[in-house]
Formats: sequence, structure tokens, C-alpha cells
Amino acid sequence: MKRESVARANLRLRRELGRLHGMLDEQHAKPHDTGLAPSCARGCNACCRQIVVAEYAEAEYIVARNPEAIRRALPKLREHAAILRAAPSELADSDHGAREYWRLNLPCALLDERGECSVYADRPIACRTWFVADDPARCASEEPQSVRVLDYGTRHAGPDALLRLVAGARRPIPGGGLPVMWGALPQLLMHVIDGRGPADDGDGVRDRGRIDLKPSA
Repeated sequence: MKRESVARANLRLRRELGRLHGMLDEQHAKPHDTGLAPSCARGCNACCRQIVVAEYAEAEYIVARNPEAIRRALPKLREHAAILRAAPSELADSDHGAREYWRLNLPCALLDERGECSVYADRPIACRTWFVADDPARCASEEPQSVRVLDYGTRHAGPDALLRLVAGARRPIPGGGLPVMWGALPQLLMHVIDGRGPADDGDGVRDRGRIDLKPSA
């Protein structure tokens, strides 16, 4: 019973996440208060070596909506997840860790053969709210903290809204809601693919079934 409730909650959460993406994109389409225009555009991958911290629901959303892209990215996702497992835990939750990850020079596993984001329409909020006003060459050659960031009021509001969605979707589960699960995107994607989703107090909710990513016949 509880496992079915978890599945229903996550389905509802994925629907709400799509609506949140639309609201954020509408805000980003407006002129910035500074009058500066972002140098970021679809197809640019200059900053796609940063560590991307996401919530489990975002990883589940990406996998559910982009099975072919995930299938193609699977070898790199496994490689990057293994590197993260072997790295200090603070890689995902400190400025120092972000700099250390940047120096690993790992292009995002979700970039396709042309260097474009293969899940662009469904990219995480961390990617969706990141804009800079500098030449992309600076983004590619310098640490992320050194470039001029344009905040449309969504860099904090976006994650906050996601937290409210997570709380609202998971709270009705009998016995209490699941915890919020933040982590580095490659690790979360592998959790989803391998059926190792967020567990609450080790009561067996981890066993959610594997997602079939075998090549199509």
C-alpha cells in the first residue's frame, strides 16, 4: 500500500514540476532589472562542467521524459556517478567542493554528440536558473564563481518552490512523507535508473523496480 502511495505522490510531483518549469521560463523571458542580456542560450555548453545539485524528483522527471537520451548517456552517467562516490561528500554541498568538481573537467554526461543538452526542455532548476552576462569563453575557462551571474529572482525562489512541491506531494503518504533527497545529478539519475529512490527510515521503499534502459530491438 505504501509503495503505491509513493508512486502516486511522485507522479503528481512530476506533473507539478513541469508547471514550475513553465513559470520559471516565463520569468526568464522578461528583461533583467540591470538591463543586461544573458549570454546563455540553448546550444551553449560553456558552463556544463559545473556540479549540478538536484532533487530526486527532478532526476525522476528527466528519466521518465527522456528515455532515449538517458540510454545514450548511461555509460557516462555510470562513470561520473562512480567518480562522485569516490570523492569527498562536500563536493555537492560547498563552494570549495564545486571548485574541486570544476577542476575534474567532466563535461555533463547529458551532452549529446554535438555538445548540446539532450534533456534541455526538462533540465534541472539549477541549470534552468543559471544565467551569466559574460562571454561564454570566460565560463569555459574560469571558475563559475568568477563570472557575472544574472539572478532573475529565481535562483533561490526556484529551489524553494520545488521544496514546497515535494512537501505537498509526499506529505499525504500514509505513515509520513519521504525525506527531500538532494544530490549530484549523475548519482540521482543512477538512483532512479537502478530503482534506488529515496527511502524513509529504511522501511523498504527503496525497492521501486528498475527502469528498463536496454537498447530497443
